[in-house]
Amino acid sequence: MSSSFYYQYVVRLPTPPTLPMALGSALHEAVEHFGEFFIEDRPRNEMDQLLVNMLEIYTKRYKKMTAFMKNDPDVPKRYQDGATIIRDFYLRELPRHDFLYGMDEEGDEDMHHEVYHDPEIAQLMAYEESARDPKEDSKQPSTLSIPISVEEKFEVVLQEGVILNGIIDRIEDILDLSSKENASNVLVEYKTKIGSNLTIYRDQLRFYMLAMMHLNRKTLTGKVVSITNGDAVDYTATMKQLETFRTKIIDTSQAIKNGQFDAKPSQWNCQYCPFSKGCPKSHKPYPYKR
Repeated sequence: MSSSFYYQYVVRLPTPPTLPMALGSALHEAVEHFGEFFIEDRPRNEMDQLLVNMLEIYTKRYKKMTAFMKNDPDVPKRYQDGATIIRDFYLRELPRHDFLYGMDEEGDEDMHHEVYHDPEIAQLMAYEESARDPKEDSKQPSTLSIPISVEEKFEVVLQEGVILNGIIDRIEDILDLSSKENASNVLVEYKTKIGSNLTIYRDQLRFYMLAMMHLNRKTLTGKVVSITNGDAVDYTATMKQLETFRTKIIDTSQAIKNGQFDAKPSQWNCQYCPFSKGCPKSHKPYPYKR
């Protein structure tokens, strides 16, 4: 177990949010609202306000988490970056949900041409219409990913003294359009961006899969999706891999109980650790502005 775990959960040193944390948290709340809108089957006349609401949720969360960073010149720029990411996410994801929930039924064909309250949003929607490729619209997918849950919390007992808890960003049903049957579930983890260290994502999905198995919801497929550009990394686990990972979790739990908090310095680990400045084993030099 790493030294950062010791400092944060044993010593309980305070860890103020960083700018990337603030941006990621605000983006997640906005994306959560997008998923809830369709899962709850909200009235279609509220569609024109969806993007406005997402931006409002993002703004409120971002400003709250960066309130103490007023002297950081990067705060305004990252805010604008995040607003652009949300608009791009909305325009990228809306057509799939639009098709899924039958928004183009008779009487709704002019939905995208309605007058929006925000001129900037009206401009974005006009751009979406002009950018649509008729050839792409005519293609019918063989499967559909149907969101059934967002921000699902769980707490399960892996074995006596070992408890798993967390929050899954999104769970989707995969519908086979030829048979009209649900083929499987997929666990979705959203990230602001997808980095090169795919091992971290794999272990996070395995963690969720183990939890779902203990809740009698066997799910062996997951994916990590970039909120920024839609890139995705798919992962399918085997039962043997999950059993090996289960053993790893139990061993880690035992190491915590034994007080084993060995430092694991590396460029990747240390650049995101809030305790690296005061850690004698921190990886240096820092490749980023601190």
